[in-house]
Amino acid sequence: MISNVIEEIAGNRTFLITTHENPDGDAVGSSLALANYLKRQGKEVTGRVKR
Repeated sequence: MISNVIEEIAGNRTFLITTHENPDGDAVGSSLALANYLKRQGKEVTGRVKR
């Protein structure tokens, strides 16, 4: 399963990160961590929070 995630990250340049409605701290924190990781890998990241 992790190999599928690694393949998707390696095979794409841009990513959209979203959360569920009324995100809690876990959702916000994990989204920010993923965005940070992707940016460090040279990826383009856009984020959206549904309110």
